[in-house]
Amino acid sequence: MINPVEEAYWLPRHVVACARVEGTVLLDLRHNRYYALSRPQSQILSMLVLNWPGHDELPQTGPDALQREASSRYATSLLHRQLLSTVRPSMKSPLRYAAPTAAAGEEFDGSGTTTVSNFCTFLTSYWWALYRVQFHSLESISGSVASMWHSNNDRTSQFSKAQIFDLIAAFRRLRPLAFTAKGRCLVHALTLVKFLSHYGVRPTWYIGVMLRPWAAHSWVQLDGLVLDSTPEKVCEFTPILAV
Repeated sequence: MINPVEEAYWLPRHVVACARVEGTVLLDLRHNRYYALSRPQSQILSMLVLNWPGHDELPQTGPDALQREASSRYATSLLHRQLLSTVRPSMKSPLRYAAPTAAAGEEFDGSGTTTVSNFCTFLTSYWWALYRVQFHSLESISGSVASMWHSNNDRTSQFSKAQIFDLIAAFRRLRPLAFTAKGRCLVHALTLVKFLSHYGVRPTWYIGVMLRPWAAHSWVQLDGLVLDSTPEKVCEFTPILAV
């Protein structure tokens, strides 16, 4: 069994993490900050943080005295930044991730009908997303998206793929009227999520990260169908948040 240590640490609810080969990324949802940790740093923390990614897969041998001392010092520094806690958090829902297999609407040619209702819904969705990105934390935004699913009826199964594609096509025709997608993936994804939720379609909003080179990206999927990007692009990122 793993030897007991002097103090156990936990990732608090407002900090999410994902492990990559190069190391681990922490996302502080409360302060909208990413922290990239090297593989050695990740190994140090995995000795003390009981809900660290992959903690349950650690070898059944405990750290020696020098390792415990080094990991305790490092964990204490993160504790002061509120990236760790000594209080066990309430259980988080596991991150749901469907590997992307296809992209929606690459065949769209911009033709089709856009209704007044589509236009009004798009504007409402855009201002909703823009306001939250500018003035709210990711913790607050993820809570708003989660509550959206509780308050709105999920009628996704009632729509055919063609009907969902029609909604996405309408969104893509309207989006250039308000903003360019390049460099604004978070606003784009949240606007699309809000737009589709108005019609009862419930996609999943993702934030993913990579370490070398460092990058973060936000996108929307419906099961394995990428709605605002391509599988080739999003597969480069490891999901760290899914709502």
